[in-house]
Amino acid sequence: MKSYYLVQQKTAFLHIPKLLLCILCFALLFAGFTFAGSKLLYKTDRTVKKVNIALVLEDDDPLIDLAIKYVNNLDSVDSVCSFFVTDRKSAYEALENNEIYSIVVLPENFINDIYNGTNTPAEIIFKEAGGAEIILFETLANAAAYALKTAQAGIYAAIDIINDYELRDFRSKIVNALNEFYIELALKRAMLFDEDTVSATDRLSLVTYYGASAAVLLLIISCIGCSSFCKNNTHRMSLLIKRHGIGEFAQVLIQCLALTVCYFIIFAVPFLLFEFLYLENGVFDVLFKALPIFFILIFSICSYSLFLFRISKTPQTGILLLFTISIVMMFFSGGILPVPFLPSFARSVGNLLPGTRWLHTAFCLVLGEISLLPIALTLGFAVLFLILNYSFSRLENR
Repeated sequence: MKSYYLVQQKTAFLHIPKLLLCILCFALLFAGFTFAGSKLLYKTDRTVKKVNIALVLEDDDPLIDLAIKYVNNLDSVDSVCSFFVTDRKSAYEALENNEIYSIVVLPENFINDIYNGTNTPAEIIFKEAGGAEIILFETLANAAAYALKTAQAGIYAAIDIINDYELRDFRSKIVNALNEFYIELALKRAMLFDEDTVSATDRLSLVTYYGASAAVLLLIISCIGCSSFCKNNTHRMSLLIKRHGIGEFAQVLIQCLALTVCYFIIFAVPFLLFEFLYLENGVFDVLFKALPIFFILIFSICSYSLFLFRISKTPQTGILLLFTISIVMMFFSGGILPVPFLPSFARSVGNLLPGTRWLHTAFCLVLGEISLLPIALTLGFAVLFLILNYSFSRLENR
């Protein structure tokens, strides 16, 4: 068995020049793919447009005009939306023509009703089909309503205490102090909202995400360079090897290991440079954690590539099959577009594909984290493809 492995390993090494040529060509191609993908997702710095809101006033209360001018001059409001006063008819026409995103109708005695607790509601009219801008403004409106409820509850509770304990002489002072407190509270956006960074690539930067995806795709597609090595043994050759005590499954396993070692030697140097210089990991973590995981990832990909070439009658068919299936699989797995951008059906299909597990394993290596689930699933797919390789060899050699 050792002699057979050495023969297979030498044969795999003879394909290194072809592999290096394929890796170089596809590396240049995927570098452009990584750059284009990052530009496609985030073309500009602003992802949400400024929202224009029409205000319809049914009362000539000077306090409302004063409040509108004050709100429009706030930087925190000006960065999100812009208010302007108009009549109801013009507002509906602007909404119909997509010139504004929403209409806010303030009824008569709106300010006074807030003071006396009547709380006549304002009417907010949205577009039927709105995007992220509408969701943002609706969130702000709900936050404002909750802030107003909190302020009123606090002031009314204070008034009840003043009446119960006969502190009417301090009423103006207490109410004014509470009004000042709640106004300051409402104007501090940090008091109402928590800052949360949302990214389609989770904790990875866009370049790192696409770099890892391109690396996985490069490992898969570069198997084109060793298509002649991946072919199945003839029936006569398989029987001859069996006579030396090497079964069909052992033949498949040795061929896959030989190809994996060849790939591992080629990619070991750039991988070690990445681990030591970019991630700044220690020697122990790299040699005894990252490298074994990287070997499992390559082994799983090689078993998959071997299977596709084995079920193809010619190397040309195998190349076409490998390229087509791998590109489609990487799309469903989130390697071309991040998973949050995919429809629910594509996400469901992607969860069942080996490409998803390979990407997750690559992301673990990039993040410098060891997660057993994606590694175990990656190894599981390697075993699955070995069994499929063995089963197909038995059917072919009958």
